[in-house]
Amino acid sequence: MRKVLFLVENLPSPFDRRVWQEATALAGAGYLVSIICPTGKGYEKHYEEIDGIAIYRYDLPLEADGAKGYASSTARRSSGRSCSPGACFSRAAST
Repeated sequence: MRKVLFLVENLPSPFDRRVWQEATALAGAGYLVSIICPTGKGYEKHYEEIDGIAIYRYDLPLEADGAKGYASSTARRSSGRSCSPGACFSRAAST
């Protein structure tokens, strides 16, 4: 069986309709589909399965407001690292 993994950075699924429509279409075509996405209001469970699609959710780090938050976010992105609580992934490692 073919497998597909969606990595979503900004919205929880199935709330993110674009991702959810793609995921359900692939699942309907026989693919084994998993989604990794952030938690959000109404989507606090860290794992659930909906319509045969495995959804793994992570907590987003708290965002700082103003210039300090922008500078911190920009520094993380320009360093090539994207961090979330409990894990830090290097973009270079995925290329």
